Amino acid sequence: MKRPEKRPPITVRPLWNHLRLVHPLPETDGEILLVATHLLQQFAATQGKEAPGFSLEAAHFLARRRWVVAELARLLWRAVETNRGSLITAADLSEP
Repeated sequence: MKRPEKRPPITVRPLWNHLRLVHPLPETDGEILLVATHLLQQFAATQGKEAPGFSLEAAHFLARRRWVVAELARLLWRAVETNRGSLITAADLSEP
C-alpha cells in the first residue's frame, strides 16, 4: 500500500503547489545543484532552520539522474525536515 504524501504546512502550500508542475530540470550537474541549493534554502527558511549544505556524496547523487521539479522538491523537503546536521548526505536523500 502506498503511503500518503506528507504535505507541507499551509504557509508553504502556494510554493508547493507551484512546484507540482512536471517540468524537467536542467541536465548539467552545476545547474541542478544550483536549483537544489535554492530549494534547500527556501525549505529550511520555511521550517525555521538554518540551511544545510550538500555532502559530496549527496551532490553526486543529485547529479547522477535527471529530475522533475516536484520530485526534487519533495525529496529536499523531507531531507530538510529530517536532517539534524549541517550537511545533507546521500542517506538523507534516499527514499524511506
